[in-house]
Amino acid sequence: MGLGYGMGVPLKDMAKHMQLAHQGVFNINYRLPIKNYPQFVVGIETGIGTYAHKTINQTFQFTDGTTTNTDVRYSSNIGFVNLVARYDIPVKGAVVPYLHLIGGYDELYTDVYVEDPADPMGCKPLENENAFNDHTFTWGYGAGVQIKLKESKRKSCGATYKLDLAATNVYGGDLEYLNVKHLTAHNHSDPQSPDTKPFVSKFINVNSQAIHEHQLAEIHESRFRMLQIRIGLVIQFGKKE
Repeated sequence: MGLGYGMGVPLKDMAKHMQLAHQGVFNINYRLPIKNYPQFVVGIETGIGTYAHKTINQTFQFTDGTTTNTDVRYSSNIGFVNLVARYDIPVKGAVVPYLHLIGGYDELYTDVYVEDPADPMGCKPLENENAFNDHTFTWGYGAGVQIKLKESKRKSCGATYKLDLAATNVYGGDLEYLNVKHLTAHNHSDPQSPDTKPFVSKFINVNSQAIHEHQLAEIHESRFRMLQIRIGLVIQFGKKE
């Protein structure tokens, strides 16, 4: 089993609208009991982390020309779970390179929190907390290396500690996510980009009780593409190698 840190680097169109993802990663692997071929390993890995956390002071302009000012907090997270097939290249020594394939599921989730404005005569949000998420199935390939750090002296049921370094090209389907890389304030008069959709929240006018919407962010759609870089510690239990 292993525990480590993962950094997701958005690629292609995703790189225009998404920042680096920082994740905690946990995995469990099982070496297949194939006689004379102990290089084949299968396992499962999961991770969760964040790729944005921002607070922006926004001024919302209404159709009658009045304005309300408040803070909007954005918290964007990513989670995944993968099945893994690994082949350890048979070499002697403390350093073992490997190749691997993955297949799994990724989800992007953004929570947007609108503070109540300090404006008793203006507008306030009907719901302070707004959420947006989407998901896709993913697959990928990569390579890595495990470096033996310490080995138990026990010949059976001992533990071997290894440093694990890996990089994986991850591909997926189309999914939608909020643009948190270039957040800006929006007014009703702002033109909408043709390749985006507005993410809005409902507000109520304290005086007239009229309900209207204000844009908080832009929704982008693109094909999931990411380079996953991982560093971690692996503990291998079993007979001494």
